[in-house]
Amino acid sequence: MALCTTATPEPVLGRLRAGGGLSWERSVRLRDAHQPQGAPTSAALANLCAFRLDVRIAALARAAGARHTRYADDIVLSGGHNLLRGADRIEARIGGFALDEGFALNHRKTRRASRGRRQQVCNIVVNATPTCRATISIA
Repeated sequence: MALCTTATPEPVLGRLRAGGGLSWERSVRLRDAHQPQGAPTSAALANLCAFRLDVRIAALARAAGARHTRYADDIVLSGGHNLLRGADRIEARIGGFALDEGFALNHRKTRRASRGRRQQVCNIVVNATPTCRATISIA
């Protein structure tokens, strides 16, 4: 269970606290075993954690005639004009799936884009040449 975790050594925590770069509360949390952010195992563990969510969203996307892609915590559905017509229903279903699987959507990061608009995912423009008519990006 603890194979992919680390605990920050006490001397390191002491130096960080002394330098003012770490609060006592945060140092207590870092002292316990935790998954370090950006570890080489992070992507694989995220994929394992989100597997059931991916299966459910992929089935929903197929039913809507769309494709599902996920990079880390960014979910993208790509498809034709029917995708945008059903976007409210699709977003609600994905939100329900996410809650069922222990996740929550960040609605401030949700975007819809038709063919004529710039479609950007993870700060990368994905429609330099139009290949799909619409995207829904959910984080």
